[in-house]
Amino acid sequence: MEAHQLIARELQVLECLAAPQQCDTAAFGRFFRGMLDAGIYLPPSQFEAAFMSAAHTEEDIEKTLAAARGAFATAKKGASRG
Repeated sequence: MEAHQLIARELQVLECLAAPQQCDTAAFGRFFRGMLDAGIYLPPSQFEAAFMSAAHTEEDIEKTLAAARGAFATAKKGASRG
């Protein structure tokens, strides 16, 4: 690998590292707790993935979407306070 390729690669790594460092982890915490209060169990880190499967019913999905709407509103209100 040539020097310019190594530098470009290092810059990409720095960009990839910078993105998560700019995330609002407090807002995710408010969202996560809102979902948990609604009975929706998500991974406790905003950097993890959640999955749905064929075992989830339309009712499960609708309940999750309704919970997410409320949890997003709660997370947004908390951000505007301070």
